[in-house]
Amino acid sequence: MEKKNTVRIVFIFLIVVIVYKIPSNIDKNYKGYILYCDDININININKKINIHLKGKLSKKVFSDDYFVGEIIFNDIKMNVKSAIPGNIKMRLKGLKSKLKREEYMVCGINIDNGTIKTTGVVHFSRNFKKIWGYSQEMREKYKDTDVIFVAPAENKSEAKTKIEELNYTR
Repeated sequence: MEKKNTVRIVFIFLIVVIVYKIPSNIDKNYKGYILYCDDININININKKINIHLKGKLSKKVFSDDYFVGEIIFNDIKMNVKSAIPGNIKMRLKGLKSKLKREEYMVCGINIDNGTIKTTGVVHFSRNFKKIWGYSQEMREKYKDTDVIFVAPAENKSEAKTKIEELNYTR
């Protein structure tokens, strides 16, 4: 009798793990703003409404950090993004520890050219995919400023500024 219960518990646990690990398709649209922002000042002279589209797959890992791969499109700029993959067992355990208290995901835009890896941007989004913020090198080149970021959702300049202040406060 005890052996049957143990087998049932193990079987249920395996089913839960298998279902948990099925990748989730993410396809979200946001309305946001492009702002100038550095650590001290928030300047809303560069203020432009943008549409942001986040699309990809989120693979949940049981014993390490979750993994996202996809693309982000802001107006006319497209950036392929993916999460970092932890390498050795020590990094996987560190990822698991941070995963338990994490409130956001971070992905990097990466371009590989002749064996050289170049970061093309960094994007953060909340675990529930309701907020997104970050930067793209192409966006910064377009506006000729290294402190240009985007934030969403934001319906107006004031809301965008408030979101940035909240994000700076929580980090």
